[in-house]
Amino acid sequence: MVEERDDKAYVDSLYDEEILYVDEQVSKVISWLKDSELYDETIIVITADHGELLGEHDIFYDHHGLYEGDIHVPLIIKSPGLPRNSRIKGFVTHEDIAPTILQLLGIKADVKFDGESLVEAANNGGSRRKFVVSLENTRMTKRAIRTRKWKLIQTMRPDIYGNPAGHLELYNLERDPEEKENLANSEEEALKNLLFKLECWYRGMLQENPDPLTTQPISMPIRPK
Repeated sequence: MVEERDDKAYVDSLYDEEILYVDEQVSKVISWLKDSELYDETIIVITADHGELLGEHDIFYDHHGLYEGDIHVPLIIKSPGLPRNSRIKGFVTHEDIAPTILQLLGIKADVKFDGESLVEAANNGGSRRKFVVSLENTRMTKRAIRTRKWKLIQTMRPDIYGNPAGHLELYNLERDPEEKENLANSEEEALKNLLFKLECWYRGMLQENPDPLTTQPISMPIRPK
């Protein structure tokens, strides 16, 4: 008989076990590459599709809301063509991975990428990207823009937490990295600037195509009690 447990510390420990398992499997791959004398000439990319909230913002073991716990994920690239122990300052996205790998391999593709190669940023230590935009349209419909200081999250359709369409969340990430204090009603200038920048970027990407955030149906999960 399997014992049923619902206390958070126990569930968190199960999540930690998953992380430990992944670490172990990655270490096996790296050990094999070294034993086979292939490690030095191999490109290795480690990342994640999203993070997971473990109770933050009243979201338990799920990934929605576009909070930092969801969208701030690791990206580690090891390659013969990159400096060791280099940490890029600024913003990078998953869109940068493909052009980075192609440049490292010396392949020129006749394709226009939304992202850009990180080789130059790795050598110089900095990314030219001033902000990143994130979208969510599966469980909930939201979009967000993040600068070094600010994060704006805009709800496009009513969500399961009682927020109506048009609900705005504004966080000063320098003072409030855990996104606990919504400043949407007190930082009007920052709010307007970010909304304008987000809308301009979004419309530029759509290029008059239909907006998937309003045309794609979503499945609404049942909020845990």
